[in-house]
Amino acid sequence: MDNTRPTPRHGSLLSFAGVMVVLLISGPTLGQMRDSDPRAAEAFAEVITQLRKAPRTVEEIVVVTTREGDIEESAPQRMLRWAFVPGRGLKAEFDGFRIRLADGRMQAVHESREDLVVDLEDRGSPYYALFTQFRDLPWPGLAMAIGESKPEDCAMQLNSRAPWLQPTGLVLAEEDHEGKGRRIEFSSDIERMWLDIDAKSGLPKEAEVVIHGGPFVPDGVEIAFRYRWNFGTVEDPKAVLALPIDGRERVEAVGGLERRPEGVAQEPGGGDMLPGRKAPLFDLPGLDPDSDEISLLGLRGRVLVLDFWATW
Repeated sequence: MDNTRPTPRHGSLLSFAGVMVVLLISGPTLGQMRDSDPRAAEAFAEVITQLRKAPRTVEEIVVVTTREGDIEESAPQRMLRWAFVPGRGLKAEFDGFRIRLADGRMQAVHESREDLVVDLEDRGSPYYALFTQFRDLPWPGLAMAIGESKPEDCAMQLNSRAPWLQPTGLVLAEEDHEGKGRRIEFSSDIERMWLDIDAKSGLPKEAEVVIHGGPFVPDGVEIAFRYRWNFGTVEDPKAVLALPIDGRERVEAVGGLERRPEGVAQEPGGGDMLPGRKAPLFDLPGLDPDSDEISLLGLRGRVLVLDFWATW
């Protein structure tokens, strides 16, 4: 495995998230990467080791907040549930997906479909296999569990929108009923993060990632991801990783797993909108109330990019 930073380590995954590859390669040139602090890196390495030491069930909760001047808006809470068994694999559940990363494969199903599955080789890296399918991974716990072992490389995987983070500081966290834990600080020129470590267990307790510049955040806007973790024990390591997929039809991308709600446009003659198929015809109003409608049929022969976004 080539651990050269910050380019992704797996040559066979050249196709994954092209924009992220460009951003990661250009990071040092743009002066966004900072030097790792040895004490902070060592402390983060201890957290990674401790997290990967024993079977665990985990609830990872995130709230995303957008700040612009005095205006602040938070999105609804999201939860990732995952179970990790050292040497065997990980199973995760979020947004209706159930994902198994074990035995050299990445398998995923969605609650809306009982007949489809994604079943792909992980090509030596479960984390990047997951990344190639979901692209946006705001789950630092997954990176600590199945990402790179080197703390500087794992830091770059903690949040896919903050790919230049490096461990740059180590301080005492606020005192709780179990005493003072440690706070590991991460930063780049456009990002910052703190990670509080439980004094008794040595596991992550709370964290915050703040992005205040760069290609993912408009000027004057700050995006914050606030996390907390709840850890449990695994009673049956084999059962906790089970994901029955027999009898399901295989598709190549997780985007093809979800069943669209009634009323969503479909191809003429029926059939769900799936990656690789023709887009249904549509007409949309322009940004200017006085402008003509935008028609997909009128744009035939041209490359069209649809950008879906939300304030958070």
